[in-house]
Amino acid sequence: MKIWQKILISLLITLTIGGVYLGIIWKRRHNPGVIPQDNSRQILSKDDLVVMREFFPSHFEDTLRLEGTTVWEKDGYVMPYFPYTGGQVLFAKRLGVIPAAQRMEVKKIIKASVPASIDDKIEHGSR
Repeated sequence: MKIWQKILISLLITLTIGGVYLGIIWKRRHNPGVIPQDNSRQILSKDDLVVMREFFPSHFEDTLRLEGTTVWEKDGYVMPYFPYTGGQVLFAKRLGVIPAAQRMEVKKIIKASVPASIDDKIEHGSR
């Protein structure tokens, strides 16, 4: 047997072994095996699907777009709330603080002067 025949036979054996190996690897990677299927689907509520967007108003006019919407207070138990009767806010009667992560319906936004005696850790400016 000549030298080129020995080289050709060894090359064919190497290519055959390499082809079988690549075929086995390709088949394993395309067959993921048994995938368990969970037939019990979790039903999502509208609250689970909501996209929370933060809003940082810099002027009173910016807050007017919140009328008639639903909002949630992120940092709760800081901002107090007061009763609104007769077209004015009664700052003398503090009802409590706004809790965290509670749904609030914004019905009306008003502009009122806050007395200097009210300390709620929020800068009010003149109004």
